[in-house]
Amino acid sequence: MKLFTSLLIGILAFSLSMNGVQAAGESVTVKLVNYIKDTTVIKFNVTGSYQIENSSIKIDSSQTNEYSVKAEAGKVVLYRGNTKLEDFGNSMTIAPTISKSMDSYVGLGDKKYLGKMKFAIEGKYIRPINTLSIEEYLKGVVPSEMPAYWGSNGGMEALKAQAIAARTFALPQKDSLMDSQSSQVYKGYDWYQTTNEAVDATAGKALKYNGKYIGAFYSSTNGGMVMSNTNSWGSSWIPYLQTKVDPYDEKMITSYDYWDYTLGKQQIDTKKLDLKKPESWWSNVTELSSNVTEIKNIKSWLLSKGKIKSTDEIKITDISDINFTVPPFKSNEVLRGSVEIQYFLKNKDGFVMDTNGNLKKHTMKIEDTSYNIRFMIGTTIMKSPYVKEIKQTSNSFVVSGSGFGHGIGMSQYGAYQQSKDGRNYEQILSFYYPGTELVKESFETNLITRLAGNNRYETSVAISKDGWKQSSDVVVLGRGDLSVDALTGSVLAKKYNAPLLLTKSEGLPSVVEEELDRLQPEKIYILGGPAAISEKVVDQLSTKGYISDVERISGQNRYETSIAVANEVGNSNQVIVTTGDDTSPDALSIAPYAASKQIPILLTNSKQLSAATASYMNTTKPVAATIIGGQNAVSSIVEDKLATTSTVNRVAGDNRYETSVKIAETFDFENKSVFFANGDVFIDALPGSPFAAAMSAPVILTKQNKLSNEAEQYVKKSMSREYYFLGGEAAISKPVEETVDKLSN
Repeated sequence: MKLFTSLLIGILAFSLSMNGVQAAGESVTVKLVNYIKDTTVIKFNVTGSYQIENSSIKIDSSQTNEYSVKAEAGKVVLYRGNTKLEDFGNSMTIAPTISKSMDSYVGLGDKKYLGKMKFAIEGKYIRPINTLSIEEYLKGVVPSEMPAYWGSNGGMEALKAQAIAARTFALPQKDSLMDSQSSQVYKGYDWYQTTNEAVDATAGKALKYNGKYIGAFYSSTNGGMVMSNTNSWGSSWIPYLQTKVDPYDEKMITSYDYWDYTLGKQQIDTKKLDLKKPESWWSNVTELSSNVTEIKNIKSWLLSKGKIKSTDEIKITDISDINFTVPPFKSNEVLRGSVEIQYFLKNKDGFVMDTNGNLKKHTMKIEDTSYNIRFMIGTTIMKSPYVKEIKQTSNSFVVSGSGFGHGIGMSQYGAYQQSKDGRNYEQILSFYYPGTELVKESFETNLITRLAGNNRYETSVAISKDGWKQSSDVVVLGRGDLSVDALTGSVLAKKYNAPLLLTKSEGLPSVVEEELDRLQPEKIYILGGPAAISEKVVDQLSTKGYISDVERISGQNRYETSIAVANEVGNSNQVIVTTGDDTSPDALSIAPYAASKQIPILLTNSKQLSAATASYMNTTKPVAATIIGGQNAVSSIVEDKLATTSTVNRVAGDNRYETSVKIAETFDFENKSVFFANGDVFIDALPGSPFAAAMSAPVILTKQNKLSNEAEQYVKKSMSREYYFLGGEAAISKPVEETVDKLSN
């Protein structure tokens, strides 16, 4: 069965009266009604860490009890298990503590949702409302409206056309969307690589006509004929919604898309009935069994339209005439239909008799648009308003047509065929929405953020403030003058969704103390032994109330410390192996990926496998080991030693800058954001790795005043729109920032 995806008539009144609403901001608000029905209790869980806005209550995935919100006396009340936590009045909003995190989401039933989730009172029910960026929203819409597998089967341009149509629909009503077909089907954080690529490739692009967003309607298949809005809905004709033959859709038509139905002219043989005593047979006589579904649908439709009363009971005796508009027809022509029936009536006062005392035969002619008649017959029977032919036999009417849905605007299967025929998304959209303009909205210009302070300690605080706007239950402290211990600790920081702050060996900088006061962590991990971060720092933390809440993760040296971090992170069937050389930034480049996947980073001497790492490998025997860096960083001797326990791969470039690009191209990052760090003095960038991990973003190394050629090519090909620069202009100059901005536009 073909996927039926059609924007329904309920959106027409809004869409056809769209004014020039500007796409200010990137967020959309989606009321969740399709999968969350009217209920007074909603259970939810979270992955990652969340803060309830305007409250001190934190919610994270380490808490085992399921949460629920209940509507009690017109208020939203939060429970953990059976324990009542707080009354929040008419609404409660939870937001991820790590801004823009791709690893924090809310679970409602079998669906996951990024961004904020508001639980609001709606009458006597609780209604969840999801707020997130429009591009993330579209990544949950496009695979719900068009099969994601098309992208790997010649249909990528169709997915791009679908993304633009969906974005065009969403932009003017970005604050009042729903997740159902009355708006657009949205399944939350249910993403696919192909549809993500389609959304990213068309970021910000939408269709306009005379400066206004168009009604970018689409349906599954039009049966070989594009319908205008007037054809199907009877509304005033819109020039970009034209009637035309669709040869692309026609190529895709299957037997499922051809439909027909037969209605018997005589439904009940009245000659065999005693019309003076209908009570003797009324309960036992029914219409033709072959038409049982159609007759039931007709009666229900007549009741819903007030043609018969709820207290009435009818028996249809005859279908005396059927008529529909058939081709050829024009864009400004309303497709109409009529069905004439004859019937007996029993109302609240009894049977309706004629003047001769016989049961009276009534006649009713239903005249409406073909589109509305379709709902009377049944939308799975008469699948579209496109009627090709009506045939009469001696005892029946046979109505045949093709298509599924309203047929207006873009045919999804037609778009798929065009894509397979080599047409691009602009050509597809031009065919289905002629005369429209494809524009790119200004809110999709690059977002450049520089996270920096006057020194590396202030920079770590700046990163923490941007990434952890609310608070954090855990903080990881790393040494600020040597990067090695802290580099491997980024995986640990990600495990607890924690910021990584830098400290001096002999004492906490005041700016870091202030950030701890803001974050109010319940646990602090110190990376390295007393030689790396002294007991004076522990004493300072103790005076601030952190006594039993401080834990040191360390070994006798940097190699043992990396193993201690790996043990704290937990078992993994993979490891990352990189050099423990102070001057190598390879661990920084791989840290976001390793952290996001919770793969331990193990350090080794470049010429031989360190004893601690060798022991760990022999004990845990991970399935795969990935070496980061070339032979100078990790020699073939080390590689051969690793191969005795694991399958070994190597990711490397000719230099550290190219290696960082190779990592970005090789591993599974979200195509949304990119972080840049100085490849020579990279300690400033170290605290950015847990933040990048939370956003599933790579870290690209650059020189202070120039992008490498490899980085330039990566930026040109990347579809990212958000760029973070770690450190001040002494680390990465303003011209580098400007170059990135220019290359990506």
